[in-house]
Amino acid sequence: MLNPVRILTITVLVLMQNVCTAQEICNNGMDDDGDGLIDLKDSIECQCKQEPIHSLIFNSSFDDTLCCPIGYSQTSCAKGWIRASSATSDYFNVCGYTNNPNMSKPPFLVGNGYVGYHDMDWDSIGVMVYKEYVGTCLNEPLKAGENYQLQLYLYHGSGDSITSIAAFGSTTCANLPFGVSDPFFGCPTKGKGWVGLDSANVTLSKNKWQHVTLNFTPSTNINTLVIGPSCRSVLDRTSATNNPNSGGRNYYYLDELTLNTESAFSKGAWITSSRHSCQEDIELNTQFKDKPNAIQWYKDQIALVGETGSSYNVPNGAVGEYQVRLEYDDTCYVSLPYHVSDTILVDHDTCKVILELFNVFTPGRDGTNDQWEIVFNGYDEIDVEIFNRWGEKVTHYTLPYDKSWNGKVDNIGESCPDGTYYYILKAVESRSGSVNKRSGIITLINE
Repeated sequence: MLNPVRILTITVLVLMQNVCTAQEICNNGMDDDGDGLIDLKDSIECQCKQEPIHSLIFNSSFDDTLCCPIGYSQTSCAKGWIRASSATSDYFNVCGYTNNPNMSKPPFLVGNGYVGYHDMDWDSIGVMVYKEYVGTCLNEPLKAGENYQLQLYLYHGSGDSITSIAAFGSTTCANLPFGVSDPFFGCPTKGKGWVGLDSANVTLSKNKWQHVTLNFTPSTNINTLVIGPSCRSVLDRTSATNNPNSGGRNYYYLDELTLNTESAFSKGAWITSSRHSCQEDIELNTQFKDKPNAIQWYKDQIALVGETGSSYNVPNGAVGEYQVRLEYDDTCYVSLPYHVSDTILVDHDTCKVILELFNVFTPGRDGTNDQWEIVFNGYDEIDVEIFNRWGEKVTHYTLPYDKSWNGKVDNIGESCPDGTYYYILKAVESRSGSVNKRSGIITLINE
């Protein structure tokens, strides 16, 4: 007969041996080896390669300043950047100028700054091109014949949500700025010493930063980089205005530029985000070139059990450091931490709901009150229909993508006579998605 004390002693010894020989399982949110360190906190048991992707662009997130911007046209306040064109790009930083009051205001993606630029054409008095660019001198040249990749983020400010962004290069910084003093010069390649590197057509989502990738192989060493709208005329697409003679007032924001060789992006793990400026959530996405065998998400180095997809929706208020781990046959990669703070989940100033309508406007030649303006904030879009007193539709447009009604049929036809007109509008609230419907009377008085 076995002695009960002996059985207990043997059991304890076995359990102690199991604890001593246990290994940390790195994806279950538990301290498996009893050393007080859970998952990625156990840097020895859960060690992986962690490969940051260095950007060859200095101050690639526009955070570092030479001065605090106090208004538009101050790109040169961003350390290492200049206003590359006579047409004036803008710089925004939390230390000073933070938004253009006439444009949608994006949330800060990462850090404290970003830049903005216009891309506009008119054809009413002959083609007039207005394109703004930012430029920088590189710390080291891009080598001829080498494959490079540029990753960046774009945000829709106003006008057309469909745009074309491009990168241009030059062998010397002496070519900055280009276009002499002509704000209507257009794209860099109209001048000497510039080459187009790559461009991409992008359809921007509403109220979200969108990730864009450009790939190029320069034929000569490149020492200077310029980024902004492509050489393509905005008049080639009229989705913002439905007017072949006007491309609309198109404005876009730019941030987080990562430039390196394609091989630098080929392995490893990194996180990008898709964020809505008025909904209190954030979606994280893992980026990779080679498909991994397994994916695991972490918050503050502890596994989020069951979160094994390529994206993760951060719950409202769940601030912390997020990482993703990719498993391959012979190795694994862990991304650098992506910080989510309570200050970046939602921009409440952007989302304050305002909808103001006016009942009289006076189109004419004096430049005052020439359009039926709707003052709004906190709405993704406003669908507007205008009818005359016989119930005939005069025009139909959507703000902020189209121009406000100027008193003409479809905004481009004959001027409408003085009188009473009726509007029906549907406003989609950014934060809740609810639809605010209104109708009423407008008095038009031609001058």
